[in-house]
Amino acid sequence: MPTNLDVARSSSTFLTSGCPLCGAREPRSVYGRELLGVVWELLHCPACGLRYTSPCPTDEQIGRFYSGDYHQELMAPGATERTFGKKFRRYVAWIRKFRRSGRALDIGCSTGLLVRLLGDSGFEAEGMEMNAASAAWAAEHQGIKVRTDLLQDGTFPAGSFDLVTMGDVLEHTVTPLSFLAIVRKILKPGGHMFVSFPDVSSLESRYWYWLSRWTGRGWLWRTCHIPGHIWEFTRVTAERTFREAGFDLVGFRRSQPLPEVNRSLSGLLALPTLLLCLPGVARLCGTQMEFIIRRR
Repeated sequence: MPTNLDVARSSSTFLTSGCPLCGAREPRSVYGRELLGVVWELLHCPACGLRYTSPCPTDEQIGRFYSGDYHQELMAPGATERTFGKKFRRYVAWIRKFRRSGRALDIGCSTGLLVRLLGDSGFEAEGMEMNAASAAWAAEHQGIKVRTDLLQDGTFPAGSFDLVTMGDVLEHTVTPLSFLAIVRKILKPGGHMFVSFPDVSSLESRYWYWLSRWTGRGWLWRTCHIPGHIWEFTRVTAERTFREAGFDLVGFRRSQPLPEVNRSLSGLLALPTLLLCLPGVARLCGTQMEFIIRRR
């Protein structure tokens, strides 16, 4: 049965079909950005709180977002480890509190470090990555199995995996409910999924949003990533999406990425956000949301 998200995808703009999550009409525009000759808007549904990009990017536009040297800075010896090693080890340690072994798939695996770490910790792990250069680098340098096709219905047999991980991926998908339905199908009953993405309503995001409003410099809202992020989730809208897709929430926590502080205007303005990196504050108010969900 088609969902609101499927209907919205077939429209040239999400405005024509109302909110993709709840169907409410008259979402309001809260932000705009130009890229690839298109003015993209972040729409906010006042009924359920979902934020999403309008118009919906086409498949060709999405391909252009992530083509070429998208992960180039990570394709050097030790670069991925320096950038993501600590975070990914923290992910694996948390995942193992819910599931310690089995067949695992990392969707959007980039240069493959998380796949290798899962394999080192006892999982039979493989990855999927749409950027062919990144996938080739991961296979060669991490020694892992990586597929470059898109996850679609029928890509894997039903019940193929015990664990699926998606770090900063779901917000890039065109129809999250449909995508999660495919993931649910390839998971075994009771299988787990790790999902992470930023909270567009976090304290950090609100700080940058209001700075952009006060200064008239829209680019300052650095925590809003349209059109690359087709969806800008909050905890409420994320958990509703998981429930509607047939998953139960079994774990939630927050973390706070360390900001880049330098002598540029943006770097200096980032100084107050260092307070959010304090361990207790990050757990309560961090921008990055991390979920463990389980297939019903």
